[in-house]
Amino acid sequence: MIYSQIYLKNQTKVPTIVAVLIACFVGLLFLRLFSQTPPASKAEKKALKRVEVTNLSPNQVAVYWQTDQKSTGWVIYGTKENELNKIANDERDISTKKSQYLYHYTQLKNLNENQVYFFKLVSNNKLIVNTDDKPFSFNTPKNVTPFKGREPAYGKVIKPNGSPLENTVVLIHMNNVFSFSALTKSTGEWLIPINSVFEKKSYQPRNPTSKEQATIEILNEDGQMSTVMTDLSKVSPVPQTIIIGSNLNFTSQDNILSATSSQGNEGTTKEIDIIYPQENKMIPGYSPLIKGVAIPNEEVMIEVHSETAFSSKVKTDEKGEWKLNLPSNLSPGEHTITIRTKDKNGNVVIIERKFNIAKIGEQVLGTATPEGTITTAPATPTPTRLPIYSPTPKPPVSGGSITTPLVGAASFIILGLGLILVF
Repeated sequence: MIYSQIYLKNQTKVPTIVAVLIACFVGLLFLRLFSQTPPASKAEKKALKRVEVTNLSPNQVAVYWQTDQKSTGWVIYGTKENELNKIANDERDISTKKSQYLYHYTQLKNLNENQVYFFKLVSNNKLIVNTDDKPFSFNTPKNVTPFKGREPAYGKVIKPNGSPLENTVVLIHMNNVFSFSALTKSTGEWLIPINSVFEKKSYQPRNPTSKEQATIEILNEDGQMSTVMTDLSKVSPVPQTIIIGSNLNFTSQDNILSATSSQGNEGTTKEIDIIYPQENKMIPGYSPLIKGVAIPNEEVMIEVHSETAFSSKVKTDEKGEWKLNLPSNLSPGEHTITIRTKDKNGNVVIIERKFNIAKIGEQVLGTATPEGTITTAPATPTPTRLPIYSPTPKPPVSGGSITTPLVGAASFIILGLGLILVF
């Protein structure tokens, strides 16, 4: 007998049927893994409510943006559209920990004057880009001499219990110029220099007069908001401490721009208005009718401030009418509705309405808000005009997963071993 035959005869051999079964199992596993739909290459769509470039200067800007839910966030930016190689974290974050916010705030520093910058927002590790899938952008102005003699705007914000409100976003808006912003300190105080004012379209400096109207927005992470209407002559300081959730008006009596809509005779409204519920009315039900008018085919952002604050975006019909269906019942007590929309000139209008939900057994002081026909009558609205840009981004592109390629490679190895065992 040949020695090689003795060796082969004594060699342990896997039964052919077992080897075939192993090879089939590995092959089926391989096919299953690669026949599955690969992970989506696009990130989940993020509802970006607002984004603004504020505090514009030749060497620094602040970026404020608002998401539909709390999330971590930062900014990547650079001077080339396809090379965003710098990072700016939220001012309230530390390097080792990122917190979640509704209202995000970061500063881009050490910029070059007269330079175009591009940036993208990052929310929960997903990119948010502009509506055309391109980065947001802004120009830094040329280095100009700030206007002298103008004191900074400053004030204080507190909670209803009197304690200071820390790390809350404060925005100051004026017509057709870049807005200003800051975060409140641990004392609830805030300070914003306003001696460098730039036009939004031309990026040219402008020196506003002391009578120019300004709107101060204060946005709390608990969903509370305050709006202060004032002249520039009354911002250094703001005349009184602001309690978050309350609204104040310090404008001159001869030229008032009120953020609270006033209802006239039943059945007539302004061009932009909240029709139902009526101001300070007691509503007997827990799901009141919320309805109003605005420019036809225009978007209306609606915020309901209550124990559980929520917001929604609706669009008016051809008659300019809009309506909001509440997703849940409201609790008894006082509530506030704030709407934001644009007038026929493209300026942003803010209108606010307060109402009450009656408790069980509580006397209703006014009629409920029944469904009715809205008729419009020519009237000159008194809106608050704010230069706010709020795009709705398309789903951004994010990276894929490396798990599938690794599993596929392992499957190839196992399949190869099975074939070796067979032969």
